[in-house]
Amino acid sequence: MVSFRLTADEYDRFRELCSTCGTRSVSELARAAINSLLKQPAQVPREALESRVTELEGRVKILRSEFRRFRQGVSSQALD
Repeated sequence: MVSFRLTADEYDRFRELCSTCGTRSVSELARAAINSLLKQPAQVPREALESRVTELEGRVKILRSEFRRFRQGVSSQALD
């Protein structure tokens, strides 16, 4: 069993939300909300995203360099 405190205003808003969502009680609404959170995939930590972006930037830099070399090779072949 889990319990938490609500202010009177919060409780009133939750009861209104129950009516809107069609849930029978604040408990059912809370249970549905928690289950919804559990079904969402875990958020990726910021450090992992930064690392991935850095890796991708490095790859783009390499591709740019390769593209320049390719263009230079094509240009020199056209002059021959």
